[in-house]
Amino acid sequence: MRSIALAAALALACSHTSHPTTSPPPATSAPVTAARLPYAPFGEPSEPDAPDDHLREPPDAAEVCVPEDINLARDLAAVLALPAPSGSPPPHAAWDRRTPPAHLDLVARRLNLRPADRALLARNGFVVPARLTFGTYAWAFHEVYQSQLPLYVSADAILHAVYITHDRLVADAESQRLAPALTEALDAMHAALPAASSAYPPSAAHDLDLYLTVARSLLRGAPVAASADVRGEADALL
Repeated sequence: MRSIALAAALALACSHTSHPTTSPPPATSAPVTAARLPYAPFGEPSEPDAPDDHLREPPDAAEVCVPEDINLARDLAAVLALPAPSGSPPPHAAWDRRTPPAHLDLVARRLNLRPADRALLARNGFVVPARLTFGTYAWAFHEVYQSQLPLYVSADAILHAVYITHDRLVADAESQRLAPALTEALDAMHAALPAASSAYPPSAAHDLDLYLTVARSLLRGAPVAASADVRGEADALL
């Protein structure tokens, strides 16, 4: 089910992503304001193509639909160019992996970091000891909260909530709509098989009877009525 949710998420992401374009222009020292963010509105009707479309002059630059990745790059530059709020702390510098990271003493004491853990932390910039796994993100966040440890919110943690929601949506669709529709279809096929079996070779009719008997039984969670020809085979498969 998570595969279905992931495929849906990827499809959704692809549907909102522009085709690859050239790299965004390098950031300049000049502040970027909202006036320089030429968003192209979605869903506006366009004029029908004229026969001489390919002969027209290129449109003015301000009218060109700016690709989404360039919009995002300009938004990022605009946000970074904003002045810091009064009283806000200075931005954190990147960890040099030589000096102890902030709050390492709290983390090491609570999680009992070992020398091998510290070595991996210094080499990779992070460490994920297998002995410190949690069953769910809820348990992990609860542990961090109870122990008053610094929190790093990863992309996995956010996507996990999305995937759990998709799992439940797909499960509801399967149980409430797909399963009843499939049950009805298989019941109708099985009921029509005796009258239609003469159109098939005997072995094919037998296999269809067996297949439908097993499928209907699995859907219902209990053996359904079966012909004497397939009862034994169906019970063995079930």
